Amino acid sequence: MAGTNNFLQFNPTEFNQESDVAYAADSLRAGGIPHNAIIPSPLLNKFCYQSSTMVAALAQMLANKGFNVSDADFPTLYTLLANILTTADLTGLRLIQNIAADLNTFNHTGTTTEDVIYSLLIPANSLHSAGELRIKVSGVIANQVASPSSTMRVRFGGQVAMSWFIFPADAANFYIDLKIFNTNNPNLQRTSGVRNSLSGSVVLGPASILTANTTINQTLQVTIQSASTGDTQQFTEFTVDRVNFS
Repeated sequence: MAGTNNFLQFNPTEFNQESDVAYAADSLRAGGIPHNAIIPSPLLNKFCYQSSTMVAALAQMLANKGFNVSDADFPTLYTLLANILTTADLTGLRLIQNIAADLNTFNHTGTTTEDVIYSLLIPANSLHSAGELRIKVSGVIANQVASPSSTMRVRFGGQVAMSWFIFPADAANFYIDLKIFNTNNPNLQRTSGVRNSLSGSVVLGPASILTANTTINQTLQVTIQSASTGDTQQFTEFTVDRVNFS
């Protein structure tokens, strides 16, 4: 529910006021108004318009988020403005952002090549030096013939962050929860997590050491390589959260 706001824009029609070019070049704006000088109305209108526009816009933004913004009480106003977060307020906090959520069902069968099921671009510098990716993959191993096994992989920057050798005993629902995290170094990652399937729960790492340079674009992929064209897998969830520490 929207709040209220009594901060109004001065001269909203921009009547009789300096243009941006004239205001930038105005010597009274740049040097200040001398003692006993007369302030030209176009200059004053531009100053009041520009100042009030920023104040009114900020106040309306807060009102749109449910706050009641008023000049009636100064302490109430500056207390309300404390709801605006700055980098000083975020120090030490974890910033979690969902960057992928694919809940469509995808069936894979009929090939023995390493096929990409999910692919996600991780933009340069979007993962901080101590940041991490939280990856969740789930689905069903519908059919798995006898050995050799099929292989499911999670790759980051082309490097293998996780490998799962799938055997006939794994033919059931599966769930993977994997973390890939920078080790206070944007060029060095470790992994940890857990994998659940019918054959049991397996702790993943921290074992894999990756050397992907996260100051440039990198790609996160989930792949499957069947051992037989008769192997069948169904994928039902792929979500990724990016976690950075301020």
